[in-house]
Amino acid sequence: MSRWTLDQLTTTQVPNTSNTPNAAQKANLAKLVSGTLEPLYEKVGPFKIESAFRSEPVNRAVGGGQYSNHLAGLAADLAPAGGAKPFAARILADPALRALCGEIIVNSDRIVHISAPTKVYAPKYRSPSGSYVPFTNEELQAFIKQYAPAAVVGVSAFALIGLGYVFLKGG
Repeated sequence: MSRWTLDQLTTTQVPNTSNTPNAAQKANLAKLVSGTLEPLYEKVGPFKIESAFRSEPVNRAVGGGQYSNHLAGLAADLAPAGGAKPFAARILADPALRALCGEIIVNSDRIVHISAPTKVYAPKYRSPSGSYVPFTNEELQAFIKQYAPAAVVGVSAFALIGLGYVFLKGG
């Protein structure tokens, strides 16, 4: 799996819990690495993988969602060297980079959740209350302007619908 080993993609801090992917989940991890993580590493910048594949017991223990893409091996939580917000803003500002991702969730200043583009979701951020909130178009433009000022700003998030992205309000 090139830059990352299977052990690195399945490491967990949850004690005494199996986190071994099956063949389909391993294939999804390979897809995630080659189609999303490697290109982002090369084009946006270095990052550490904090979490990728999660077994159901691990996902429950860390408070992951019932339908989390981590369960299928299709998502990773990244700690970019330059911070999560500038990393996410660079992706969101560039339609070619955005096309590499399904979910982009800014969890904190340090962690951004990225999934393979099996389904495209509205970019989200974690609110102070802990819930995930989709960016409005205005918030997205302000976020990109603040954290990726060299990026071309002016593409409406909702204009990306023409590229096959559908942004929906809500969970």
